[in-house]
Amino acid sequence: MCRIPCTAKSSIKEKGIHHKTGLITFHGDDVVWGFGRRPSKYTVQEFLDRLLLGNIGSVRRKSEWRTVREGRAKGRLLGGNIGVLACSAGTQYLPDLTDSIMFLEAYYVTPGQCAAFFYQMKQIGIFDNVRGVIIGHVYGLQRTRKKLTQMEDVLVKVTEENDFPILKVNEFGHECPNTVIPVGAMALLDAGALEWKILDNCVSD
Repeated sequence: MCRIPCTAKSSIKEKGIHHKTGLITFHGDDVVWGFGRRPSKYTVQEFLDRLLLGNIGSVRRKSEWRTVREGRAKGRLLGGNIGVLACSAGTQYLPDLTDSIMFLEAYYVTPGQCAAFFYQMKQIGIFDNVRGVIIGHVYGLQRTRKKLTQMEDVLVKVTEENDFPILKVNEFGHECPNTVIPVGAMALLDAGALEWKILDNCVSD
C-alpha cells in the first residue's frame, strides 16, 4: 500500500507506482486544489473512510448517477485523467488495462478531444480488454458546455462494437467532491443497478 493521493497530471505517478510495484495507490483530491480550498464534507469523509480507516464496499453517492451502457463486471480499478492516460500510451508507465474497471475524468476537453483520446485507446486495443468504464466529473463539458456531447456519450459511439458496462458518476474529477479510489484494487461495477463497490482491503494496520 502506498498512500499517495493524486489527481489529474500527478496521477501519472500513482499509475506508475502501481504498475511498477503492484502497490495500491490512491486517486483523490490533492493538497492545494482540493484540501487547500475548503473541501466538502463528502471529500473529507471519503478521505478518512478510505485512506485512514480502510473502509470498503459501495462508493457513496453525492450526485445522480446514470446508466450509460448496462452490464455487470469485476476488475481492478485503473485509470485517471484521460489526457494523462493517453499521453502515457507507448511508455513504461501505461498500466496493463486488461480485465480492468477503467475510471476516467478530465478538466477542460471538447467532444473532439474526447473522441481523439478514445480512438487512440481503441487503436491500441484497450477497449477490447477492459471489463467496464466509470466516467467521472468532466468540468469543462458539464459546467460550461452543457449543450455539447458529453464524454460518456462520445465513448458509447467510439465503442459501439463493444459491450462493456459504462457508468456515469460525479464523485471524482476536477471542481467537485471527490471520493478516494484505490488504484489496483478489485471492484464491482453494475451499471444497470447504479452500483460501484470496492472489494479489496487496501489499508494495512
